[in-house]
Amino acid sequence: MKKEQPNIYKYHDHIKYISDMIEYIKMNKTGVNMKTLSQSLKITPSYLSMIIARKREITFSLVSRLSNEFSLSKVEADFFETLIKFNQEEDDQLKSQYYEKIKKFKKYNSFHKEETKLHNYLSSWLNVAIREMTALEEFSSDPKWIQKKLTHNVNLNDIKKSLSFLEANGYIQKDESDKYFCPDQRVNCHDKIYSNALATFHREFLALAGDSITKTPSTQRQLKGHCMAFNKNNYEEAKDILNEALEKIANLDNSTEEGESVYFVELALFPLTKAIG
Repeated sequence: MKKEQPNIYKYHDHIKYISDMIEYIKMNKTGVNMKTLSQSLKITPSYLSMIIARKREITFSLVSRLSNEFSLSKVEADFFETLIKFNQEEDDQLKSQYYEKIKKFKKYNSFHKEETKLHNYLSSWLNVAIREMTALEEFSSDPKWIQKKLTHNVNLNDIKKSLSFLEANGYIQKDESDKYFCPDQRVNCHDKIYSNALATFHREFLALAGDSITKTPSTQRQLKGHCMAFNKNNYEEAKDILNEALEKIANLDNSTEEGESVYFVELALFPLTKAIG
């Protein structure tokens, strides 16, 4: 049975795509193996194996040769190169720029509609705040009411855009009495593709936490910290403790009582000296 050719637009992981394409070519072209493919790509078989094993990054002179070997169109080759840049880039700002370019490919969006929607949701702390505000007993969808309720200054147009986005994408809905509510579902964004969006997300909320030191009375906030030396074992144990604590806090959301104020809980554990391992 002939295997279907891998579709580049279905992939987040360029290495998985390369690996799948190599297997596809080997199955469908007589006499093709890792040695002949390497010769065609002008690299050694060991270097190609290390790329697939994620032990070497792809040079951009090789990207063009891979695109030719895989018979990619000009648009597909452009997408392929952008996907590689996105995955290999370490700078969050540049990574975000590459992802914005990825989102402009219509065929990619046709396979990843939910992902694009979630990226847009995470792009602003305001989306998250308004979504949770619908649980407040006196919640009103009037942008002026929301503006007055927020602890930080936000212009009315941004609030209107956020409300429109949240409703259009199902993050908030209306009940029979025309009152907004938040559907009972957690936002899942653990895949690597969300890493740059989550980086921006946490930066925004950590900045808001810093502002709360002067803007919010100490009786209405809780900021605690502890500095200590870790080894690999107690570092992992500390991570487990934080994960367990966050899960317990999240489960408080199961209360049948309506909320009075929206809070964000941010648990952070980060190195002040070079990281472990």
